[in-house]
Amino acid sequence: MALTTDHPVMPVQFLVHEATPAAKENLDRDTVLSTVTINSAKILGMDERVGSLEVGKDSDLCNCSGNSLDVMQQVGVTFSRGSQIYIYHYTRFRGICRALTPQY
Repeated sequence: MALTTDHPVMPVQFLVHEATPAAKENLDRDTVLSTVTINSAKILGMDERVGSLEVGKDSDLCNCSGNSLDVMQQVGVTFSRGSQIYIYHYTRFRGICRALTPQY
């Protein structure tokens, strides 16, 4: 089982809104997270490169202030391509983003 959005109709940034109802209907958290990560990668045949945190795989990582399936949580820090690209300054109540160089 996998979940996704129909981007650009429902932008991929709203993927959590697709996953949250599954958690609210008592699907355990790890299963819900798998539906938007490794299960999706397997269906697309990309699980050797993405979908889980393993040495040698491409991944982005966000650290949330609480349950990542709760849309009210604050993303504290985000890493992409091995670099920190976002940090939320709790004392300033705002986030700071760093632009990534496009990879084609």
